[in-house]
Amino acid sequence: MTSGRGAVSIEFADAPEAGEMREIADGVFWLRLPLPYEPGHVNAYLLRDGDGWTAVDAGLFDEPTCAIWRRVRQRLGGQGITTVLATHWHPDHLGAAGWICETFGATLATSESEFLRGLVVQYMPKEEGDALERGFFLSHGLAPDETELWVANGRRFMHDTYRIPPTYRKLASGQTVAIGGHDFRIAVAGGHSPEEVMLHDAGRGLFFCADQAGPRIAPTMAVQPSDPLGDPLRHFLAGLDTIAAMSGPDDLLLPGHEAPFRGFHTRADELRAFYARRCHQVLAACSEGPKTANELLASLFRRRPGPIWIGFLIGEALAYANNLVARGLLERQVDHGIVRFSMRP
Repeated sequence: MTSGRGAVSIEFADAPEAGEMREIADGVFWLRLPLPYEPGHVNAYLLRDGDGWTAVDAGLFDEPTCAIWRRVRQRLGGQGITTVLATHWHPDHLGAAGWICETFGATLATSESEFLRGLVVQYMPKEEGDALERGFFLSHGLAPDETELWVANGRRFMHDTYRIPPTYRKLASGQTVAIGGHDFRIAVAGGHSPEEVMLHDAGRGLFFCADQAGPRIAPTMAVQPSDPLGDPLRHFLAGLDTIAAMSGPDDLLLPGHEAPFRGFHTRADELRAFYARRCHQVLAACSEGPKTANELLASLFRRRPGPIWIGFLIGEALAYANNLVARGLLERQVDHGIVRFSMRP
């Protein structure tokens, strides 16, 4: 593991406009795609591969994004996009992947867990998904009216995905993939998503880190209704260790949001400190008495989130609480179907 601790620095002063491509290394292009919610964009990357191209992530399945991909295909020439490498199942990354594969004859590549998670979200009947989310958030103290607003509105983003192809190319940790004459080593990380795919080109010092890190934004991790006792924070921190062990001090990190940056090891230290502070805030709140995840929001966030975001942030509060339970600092209690967290005696 390298011990480099250079300052975090953003490589480019300004990002490309939505739909514009910027070459950031030989045969590697940065493409900005729009999002109708914060942070307002998602990054995709295009890697030249002989007469074709590999697209790293695809954006949402909506008309603005599909229109951009049509224009990109015209600009690329040759075989166009031959592979769509989806780093994880979230719709802002996987959403248009199936459409690109179907429209342009490309192959989907991703990890097994991300492929299967995407299929679960796609094929779970709406009434079952709604019931799962409703029961989960009610059990964590969210009021019935806020719960229904979340079920009706907040979950919609999960379905901004075109149908996922029935076959895919499986990517796994430690695998080496050749793209355009360069070897990319595959790494995976959990926490933000089950088995998020990252790529490292050690020869050129390029690390495609997906949503595992960004120069300013702290990645979100949330306990999922399907895994209510999960500890995504532990998996996320292990993912930081994975990148730190593989990357060099001068590597250029290419994230799923914001801008390419250098100084990952310093950024990883900042993220570890940030999540440690969050855990301390949860401990301090629980020292005053048992708290539901909904009640923990006041100690974590300056203002209460609206219906589009409240589900994500309750899931984030649970990520800290579950991690503290796993570390023996809190205990989880269920009383009349309501989950509360309290200090361990």
